[in-house]
Amino acid sequence: MIPKKFLYEETIYMGRGTYIVKLENEGLKIQSETSYIPKPDVVVKPTTREWEDFFNSVVNLNLKPEEPKHLICDGREVKCHIIFKNKRIKFYIINPDFENFEEFRTLVNSLTICNEYPNGLLEQVE
Repeated sequence: MIPKKFLYEETIYMGRGTYIVKLENEGLKIQSETSYIPKPDVVVKPTTREWEDFFNSVVNLNLKPEEPKHLICDGREVKCHIIFKNKRIKFYIINPDFENFEEFRTLVNSLTICNEYPNGLLEQVE
């Protein structure tokens, strides 16, 4: 149940960095760029079971991305485009705060856990 497309990009304002998780032929490429200093790319290869668990968990969240009520540009922006056979998640939102977004972010982060990022790529953002 590998997705057809997977892109999650989070940019933290005020120069704190950009974090990208993107599906490529070899697996999920993890990119981290902080203060304009890119770190070497890392590739993780989620198992079929991990992809299935991710998909089922995301479906259960019943995400309905929506713009925040107050447009404040001092946090982060998130671009997300994930396509599974029967499910598509797509949004580009500044300071997303819709229902279950943080749970979704945690699920994305769980796919990035590896030796280089033992708590996942997005954990270092906090």
